[in-house]
Amino acid sequence: MIVVPAPVDDRPEVCDDRQDNDGDGFVDCADEACATAPECEGAPAFYQQESGAVIPDHDPTGLVSKLIIPNQRLVNRLAITVELVHQDPSELRITAGQAGSSDVVLWDHQAAPSGTFKRTFLSGDYALQTISGAFQITIVDTRAGQVGTLIRWGVEVLPCVDGESCTNGYLFAGSDQAQAVPDGDPAGMTSTVVVPESRIEDISVSVTIDHPAGG
Repeated sequence: MIVVPAPVDDRPEVCDDRQDNDGDGFVDCADEACATAPECEGAPAFYQQESGAVIPDHDPTGLVSKLIIPNQRLVNRLAITVELVHQDPSELRITAGQAGSSDVVLWDHQAAPSGTFKRTFLSGDYALQTISGAFQITIVDTRAGQVGTLIRWGVEVLPCVDGESCTNGYLFAGSDQAQAVPDGDPAGMTSTVVVPESRIEDISVSVTIDHPAGG
């Protein structure tokens, strides 16, 4: 029997054409070959993990899914997208973080429609930190009765070119704390975030709300 080795794609990675030219599973600025490319300086990089794994029902260990960030990046903020199917997302607690470090809570038993669940969570917890290597999410189903499936998830790294670009350029400040919106109460509710002292020239506000009536 003659064993023919798998072909090796020796094409160089093009860092701005939205294709995986060298066939290693990483596209453009997410590819280690583009770590020093001028077009990737300050550019975001997206890493995605296809799954299809079952989320164990009523299991404190939960489902852990990992992806690899191959090249070091100084972080401004992270956008973590999770897509799964579950009949009752309020049974779920979702956390994310670098393997071996403390996790950030993304979702903690909030109410959401049954079926396909797809959310993007913005996190400033890693601002001015360098991340690389294994990054993971953990999904724990804390109540018995429903079984879910993780379809895919991904991390978009919005980097700092240097430390100054985070502190004197764009700065993310936010809160992941869930709060109830009072029903029929004209006083409503207030949520506060702390912004470090700085000169503000422009501001953008993003709010995620789960409510049966939508708008």
